[in-house]
Amino acid sequence: MVSKRVESLLNQLRTQGIVDERVLEAISLVPRGKVCR
Repeated sequence: MVSKRVESLLNQLRTQGIVDERVLEAISLVPRGKVCR
């Protein structure tokens, strides 16, 4: 389950142009597209 807080944080990071490998790894651990219910 991806909380709205996480999405908002990711959006802020995108606007700031900050991309950390750790963040990308965290996102890769929770793929939104592959998870279908």
